[in-house]
Amino acid sequence: MFEFCRAPGADPSRPLRSNLISKSPLQLPDHPAVHIEVFCSLREVETIWRKAQADCACYGFQTFEWLSTFQETIGSAEGIEPRIVHITDANGDTLMLLPLGMRRRLGLSFLNLLGGDVTDYHAPIIRAEFAASLNAGTIGRLLACVLERLPTVDVIAFENMPSEIEGVLNPLASLFSAKHRSNAYVATLGATFDDFKRRRSAKFFSTGARKWRRLCEMSPARFYIAESAAAAAEILCALIRQKRRQYGETGARDQFDKPQYLAFYSALAERHLETGLVHASALLAGETVVAAHLGIVFRNRFYWLMPSYENGKWARFSVGRLLMQFLIEWSISRGLTRFDLTIGDDDYKQLWSDHNVPLYNFICGLTGKGKAYRMALLASRGAKDWAKRKLQLGALVRAWRRRMPPS
Repeated sequence: MFEFCRAPGADPSRPLRSNLISKSPLQLPDHPAVHIEVFCSLREVETIWRKAQADCACYGFQTFEWLSTFQETIGSAEGIEPRIVHITDANGDTLMLLPLGMRRRLGLSFLNLLGGDVTDYHAPIIRAEFAASLNAGTIGRLLACVLERLPTVDVIAFENMPSEIEGVLNPLASLFSAKHRSNAYVATLGATFDDFKRRRSAKFFSTGARKWRRLCEMSPARFYIAESAAAAAEILCALIRQKRRQYGETGARDQFDKPQYLAFYSALAERHLETGLVHASALLAGETVVAAHLGIVFRNRFYWLMPSYENGKWARFSVGRLLMQFLIEWSISRGLTRFDLTIGDDDYKQLWSDHNVPLYNFICGLTGKGKAYRMALLASRGAKDWAKRKLQLGALVRAWRRRMPPS
């Protein structure tokens, strides 16, 4: 059995809340003692965190650079209180670093994985062998022990959890009642761009080549990568303008209405471009930025995060697609092995990728109010899923009718 350390001064008679997560016993023979420590700020755990992200499995979204920037901008503005859980073995070596955040919303207290909606993958930083030793029961018991070290919350809401972390099992995605909600898409790059193209439609790339020629005929075009924070800021300015236009055209929520989101992306570009984590690029036609992108590069993976493009006379050249192709070629030339198109079931992502990563949500009510919230949320999502399936079925029926010969 595992030995868990309670919080200093905790009431030993207070029962662990394992019944709210899992009733399975915790038996992990490879780790006879597990110690849990909770930090209330990112700075006090920075040294531990940076070592963990160097030694353990994680995505770029779990780096100290990404999440500290999030907390300083969006997190603090939205009243999120960090709770960084450090889980170690008997020797003090990191087994898992779990970045959590607590906040109040809708009259309820929530426990989330830190990073908000700018973070496409929510996951722990975890040692591979520790991840392999956990199952749905043991990770539930571990989470119950973590909860004992935190203030009481009404709802646990862990969303967009990938099933794996760089090929390592993500135990949080296996929690009881975790539900598959969406997917992320990833392309395996290969040794050369020719290798990459051979695994896809030749017509797909010939169309792109024709559009590139026509764009160059209209105006001298080039692919540009920012090499300084000032250059990245210029690209970001164009990107935000283009994204806001796209939000208006599609009716999507304009995240840049909130100054903390502007601050987040600006701080990323200013602080972390020269470290290599942040990557800013653009497709230029003459002096016009016709497409722009802000992403990250971590380990062997390029993350396609924030693309934008001009409309009007530039739309017929598919400038966003051209920029993505240039970024794939650039990634291959730098020896990267994955081009991560991240979350979203967009059709174009399925054309470029060769595999998907399921993403899971875990919503758990811990109090009466929290359980009522969970039931209402599940009912709402069920209704939305039903409406979506009905629309899809209607589209299939209409397509079938169009193909039927006239009577």
